[in-house]
Amino acid sequence: MHPTDTRDPQYYHRVVDCQWGCPAHTNVPEYIRLIADGKYTESYMLNRE
Repeated sequence: MHPTDTRDPQYYHRVVDCQWGCPAHTNVPEYIRLIADGKYTESYMLNRE
């Protein structure tokens, strides 16, 4: 296993679409932002959409 190359983070934003990679199609970046902001209820509800 190799470490992730983080020199070009925009590559991942263009190529890796977390929302479509997730079986539930959750907006993963927003879900993580809400959790980081302590908005646990909102993150739960976003995951349930």
